[in-house]
Amino acid sequence: MVVEFSCQARATVRASRPEVLNGGACRAIQGHINHLSNQHKKIEDIIDHEMSNPDWDELRVLALKKQKLRIKDELERLRAVN
Repeated sequence: MVVEFSCQARATVRASRPEVLNGGACRAIQGHINHLSNQHKKIEDIIDHEMSNPDWDELRVLALKKQKLRIKDELERLRAVN
């Protein structure tokens, strides 16, 4: 389950009904954080494995690093909400 909140929606929920984030939405966000953390670790392992190969593919590693960074940014955003 992917839960996306706009900045406006987060501000509205916090201001008007903070208890909403203490329920299902908070668990959904935490689940998404766990999923992204697992993905981040898997990508890190793939990068390490790829770079241990003497003829590693620089473009593949670069793409993986970009994907890992996008996940990290999303994790930071979600942790700020949670």
